[in-house]
Amino acid sequence: AVELCLGTLHLCWSAVLRIAVALALLHRQVGAAAFAALGTLLLMMPLQTLLVLRSARAQKRALQYTDERVRALSEAVGAIATLKCYAWESPALARILSRRDEELVWLRQRVSLNAVNFAMISLNVTLMAAATFSAYTLGGGVLDASITFTSIALFGNLQGPLFLVPQAVSQAVTARVSLRRLDELLLAEELPEREGEDPSRPGQGPHGPRAEGEGGLFRVDAG
Repeated sequence: AVELCLGTLHLCWSAVLRIAVALALLHRQVGAAAFAALGTLLLMMPLQTLLVLRSARAQKRALQYTDERVRALSEAVGAIATLKCYAWESPALARILSRRDEELVWLRQRVSLNAVNFAMISLNVTLMAAATFSAYTLGGGVLDASITFTSIALFGNLQGPLFLVPQAVSQAVTARVSLRRLDELLLAEELPEREGEDPSRPGQGPHGPRAEGEGGLFRVDAG
């Protein structure tokens, strides 16, 4: 996620520059009616930002359930002999599947929010063109072929930058979530030592001397 965020960083500022240039050229074609396109873009940005934030929240919750599922699966695999001995396969499987179901709920929500966001990006250009042409005609302007086709070409150039900016914001939010998870992992407290274990004496077990064997010879380290 961090790598993708850094990769889209330059695309983000270049997309903003391309949007500004396209709007400036549009202003030369239709005059003040270009501000209708800018207003439409500004009106859609809060809703898109909200969708991106909700998508990041869904991803964070999905990752939490992913961790729980992986932890439950690791515990089941590590204690597979005990599970088979006491016939606990069904409860262990039900625990893993319940975590998976919760994970899928949040993953579906994230995919749905991203789909709505991308649909709004595609709709932005259409709404901006409709608002601009409506404002131009209501202001007494006449849409001839040169103005119409030039404006449509400029709106077509806006499609790519309008797609890149929300995507860059989404990648930045995802990278932030990943970095927070790494901080929690790296800054977590170390596990306490087991009672009775001396880390400076590797041959000493937690319950006294430990027997070791090598090459058919056995020895007892009594400390």
